[in-house]
Amino acid sequence: MEKRKCVMCGEEYIPKMWKQETCGNKKCSYKNNYIKNRDTYIKRTRIWEKNNPERSKKNHKKSFKKFRKVKPERFNELMRNQYKKHKDKWSCRNKTNEILNRKNHKKINSLKKQCKCGSTENLEIHHEIYPTSTREIKQAILDGKIYYLCIKCHGRRNNHDTNKHKA
Repeated sequence: MEKRKCVMCGEEYIPKMWKQETCGNKKCSYKNNYIKNRDTYIKRTRIWEKNNPERSKKNHKKSFKKFRKVKPERFNELMRNQYKKHKDKWSCRNKTNEILNRKNHKKINSLKKQCKCGSTENLEIHHEIYPTSTREIKQAILDGKIYYLCIKCHGRRNNHDTNKHKA
């Protein structure tokens, strides 16, 4: 038989079967198989993630930590891009935190540290609007447009709708 080049690594090899495309190295074979059946692998993964949410969440956290550790420059680049894209939201969140934590601002009593569902643990600030000035932020707090929600109710997790909690 004649020599062929591996489609994955480019090394020359003598095929053992007439349909063989890779050199026989496990990595090349797995990679080639994944490329050919990518959609099937992704579908199976999504089904597994749906059936195993706890393990899936744990795996995502682990891979995110690894990503931040291994590629900090890429992570920082993504964060910078998000900041540039939503600068007004970032500044609003920072000013709101300053106001609520009473750093150089008068005390605001109108905002309860309690979620609409009654929980007082794992609270996050929810913004319906993103005002830019301190005066506008204080007015939004008084009007109820900025308030606390627990992690479960905040809408980013468990597809829980925050509109249910509006009075």
